[in-house]
Amino acid sequence: ARDALIGVRFVDGTGEVIANGGRVMKNVTGYDLVKLMAGSRGALGVLTEVALKTAPIPPAARLLRLPGLAAAEALAPLTLALTGPFDVSAALWLPGQGALIRLEGLPGSVAIRAEALAARLAGFAPETADPSLCLGENILGGPGADGPRSGGDLWRILCRPSQAAAILAGLPEPLRLDWGGALILARLPEGAEPPLPPGAIATRLTGAPARLPPLDPVTARLEAVLATRFDPRGLFGGVR
Repeated sequence: ARDALIGVRFVDGTGEVIANGGRVMKNVTGYDLVKLMAGSRGALGVLTEVALKTAPIPPAARLLRLPGLAAAEALAPLTLALTGPFDVSAALWLPGQGALIRLEGLPGSVAIRAEALAARLAGFAPETADPSLCLGENILGGPGADGPRSGGDLWRILCRPSQAAAILAGLPEPLRLDWGGALILARLPEGAEPPLPPGAIATRLTGAPARLPPLDPVTARLEAVLATRFDPRGLFGGVR
């Protein structure tokens, strides 16, 4: 949602009404308060208006499935698809399905890109599948993803794709990989926490309340300055 946000209006902790961005692209001058407000979790002001960019539904979609791959094995082809000239719109992995790579756009363009990508991934035996497998509903209730509904705590892990293999080595089989491995959805025993390399973030979605990782000193100082500027009386509880 942050990437679709192009304008905001909000009231800060002093009662001042602040507008930033607008309703068209390339509208930001000065500080980009739009992105700042998207990441502040309501700690810098009360949003009263947001402007979001939208896009038409693509007229054509093609999904390539690479079956039989474990989560860690899917990282290489997903990375190849995302870093190549194929303009993929989804690159994920689901248990029981393998790696899923979706291409969208005009019919002719989709056909050309899908053919080129299938040739590049020939060693993984790609096959055409139903594009609906990539829908968000499969995170918690789609094919092969029935597990998140009960037992243990559900975690959402954000990391660099290059860190995903090391994280997966310390987890039970995940429930979903997305963004080429940069997002991992996994269920752990109650009270357990995932192993995280520096820079990765994990949020518990079910079970105990979510906990953000400790801040490094530089970021903590920046957040403190922002909180003092936008909320000097501490009405919103600070950035954290």
